[in-house]
Formats: sequence, structure tokens, C-alpha cells
Amino acid sequence: MRYLDIRFGVTPSPRPTPGSEPQPQTPRLVGPGLRALRPSCPEPWRLPLHELADQIAFSFLDYAKVAVAEACGLERTGLTDLLYGDDRIRPSIDALTYARHRLQLRREEHHLAGRWGDDQYEHWRWQCDAVTRRLKEANTELQRQRDRDLRLQGLTIDHVATDDPREQAHRWLAQYLRAEFSELFVRIAAEGGAPPRVLTPARSPEETITRAYDRGLLVAPVTPEVERLRSCDDAEFRRRVLNDAGRQNDRDDILAHPLLLHRWHRQLRVLQDQVAPSARASSPRGLDPLPWRKVGLETAEELSRLMARRTLFAVLLQRSDENRHLRNQVADAIVIAEACSPDTPVLREATTSARAELVRRHPALYRLIRDVLEPHLTRYGRLKDCSPERRRVLRSQVMKTLDQRQASSVGE
Repeated sequence: MRYLDIRFGVTPSPRPTPGSEPQPQTPRLVGPGLRALRPSCPEPWRLPLHELADQIAFSFLDYAKVAVAEACGLERTGLTDLLYGDDRIRPSIDALTYARHRLQLRREEHHLAGRWGDDQYEHWRWQCDAVTRRLKEANTELQRQRDRDLRLQGLTIDHVATDDPREQAHRWLAQYLRAEFSELFVRIAAEGGAPPRVLTPARSPEETITRAYDRGLLVAPVTPEVERLRSCDDAEFRRRVLNDAGRQNDRDDILAHPLLLHRWHRQLRVLQDQVAPSARASSPRGLDPLPWRKVGLETAEELSRLMARRTLFAVLLQRSDENRHLRNQVADAIVIAEACSPDTPVLREATTSARAELVRRHPALYRLIRDVLEPHLTRYGRLKDCSPERRRVLRSQVMKTLDQRQASSVGE
């Protein structure tokens, strides 16, 4: 019975006792196959803790209710550990993301219906602010847990780019002379005893996952359905992604397969680009508040249509966040597995040696990179600003200078 309850939600309802209130029935769902869900609890956070853990595993909407209640100040022994422990923090972030969007959309619909400023509107505003703060804290805690897990495996992850101008110049010279670097890397690694299957560097995160599968670093069942989705056309895959976006409790687990994660990500981006204009979103990557003065709705039907498009857009953003967390999990798993691989020290030494050889072969280009970096050094010879934005600007400047030098050399 527990299997039937988990898989189909068909636990027999208890017979009502004389004088008792009628029990709410599970809503009837229209569609093919046997699909039923547990009825949602009006106040699930009041359940005993073991029943609450079971309930939020069944019902995502109840999960979101509990996450909102906790974010708004509900205190209960064991609740924070239940929501933000190692096994729950990602689902809790997903629930908070959903709740934040729903609260924003409710306020917008209330405002467009002419009821802005009342008690309900202000209550939703207060809830949305609390959920936003809790979501930021949860994301920070998730990153801390990721760092801790990597450190437990003997890995140190430095999220700040190097401030050593020599090392940075080595890296950018290798990126600029990518073909020559790859040739040197393969030769040095092969001489060091690395097997041929690991010598070709991955050209994309998707290829990194595929190669990890081929090397046995990742293990997940590749079913016929996974193979079919890998080979189907983009239109069919996009329809599958769109159908999944409308289901909170019963999501399409096939899309979360590591070999499909990046294709899922690409199709989510395509759908966000398509839906954003009709959802009145200023960017396809975020749900900004509506520009009230430019909405210009005249009928209730137009309001309903706009809110439906914004709801779809919000769900696509939520799924995009879920996809990002899954890709990070897979990337961490690959990093840990590669650290334990006997090939890793050989590859790391080959990378360092190949970069040093490029510097020896092209001293003028290396000196040129160092000259570009010189104005950005501290008095102690370190790079001043290691922020990603500043680093991208510097890299573009370096590559442009190298292109100009190469063009002038060809002209001569």
C-alpha cells in the first residue's frame, strides 16, 4: 500500500464517523493514465514533524507553504533542519523561488484589478520580501555546503580568480594559442603515461559530462527513453520541456538525466526568449515588476491572458534555476571523481608544462600580455581587481592587443 500511495496516491479514505466533518476528497484529474495526488493541507506546518516530512515529499505546493511560513518567522523545533539540511536545501530553494514568483504575480494581478494598497496587497508584499531574504540566505548556505563537500574530498575551490599576473598571462596565452597549446598538452601528457581517451580537452560543459560517462566517472542508467530524447529534434524536445513546466508535483525526471541537462538548459532559454515579450518582461532572464504605466489593459480577458503568460514565464525561470542547481551537482561530482582519478596529476602537470613551453616559444606575446596587465597591478605586483566583470574586460583588452600584434606581424 505504501508503494501505491507513493506512486499513485490511492490510499483508501477512512470512513467518516457519525457526527464528524466530511473529509476533503482528492481532486479528480482529467487526462490519460492513473493520476491522483494527496489533497493539499491548509496548514501543513502544523503536522507532526515526521508527517510533515512525508507530506512535503508528496506535495510541492505544501512544501512551498511550509517554506513561506518558515521564511516569515515560524519557529518550530526541527523545522529549519528539515528544510535546509543537506538533502533538502535544493528543494527548499526551488519552493522559495516558486513562492516568490507567485507572491509577486498575486500582487500584480491585485494591482491591475484596482485593489492595490489594501491589507491583502501589503501582506503579500511583506511575505514576498521575507521570502526573497530567505532565498538569498539559502543560496549562500548551499554554496557553503558545496564548498564543505569539496573540502571533505581533499579539494580546495577558490572562487576568486588568480591575482598573480604571471599565472594569468600563462592562461590567456594558452587560450589565445589554443591549437598549439592542445598539441603540446597531448604530447606531454602522452609522454607522461596518460591514456588516449583523456588527452583531448572537452570543448564544452556538455562534452565534459559525456566524456565523464565514457571514462566511468559518472554512473546513471541510460534508458531507451533517454537515448530517444538525445536523438529527437529540437521541436519535440521543446514540447517536452514545456509540458514539464506545467507540472509542479509530477515533474519529468528524464529531463534531469545528466546527459540531457544542457539540452534542457538550451531549450529553456529558447522558451524564455519566446515568452518574455508577451509576458511584458524587460529581460528573458528575470521576472521584473510590471511597468504599470505601460500596461494598458482594458478588459478582464486581457488581464487574465497577461497573467497566464507571466505565470508561464515565472515557471520557466524556476525550472531554469532547478536546471542550474542540477548542473552544478553534476559538475561537482565530476570534479570529485577526477580528483580521485590516477590520470589527474599527469594532466595537471601536462597543462602547466604546455603553458610554460608556449611562453618559451612566444616571449614577445607573453611580454605583451604582461604590459597590458601592468597598469592594473598593486605596489606588490598583484592584480588589483579580481571581480569577474573586471576580469572579462581585461581579457577582451588582452585578446584585442594580441590580434593587433599578430595582424601587424603579418603585414610586415
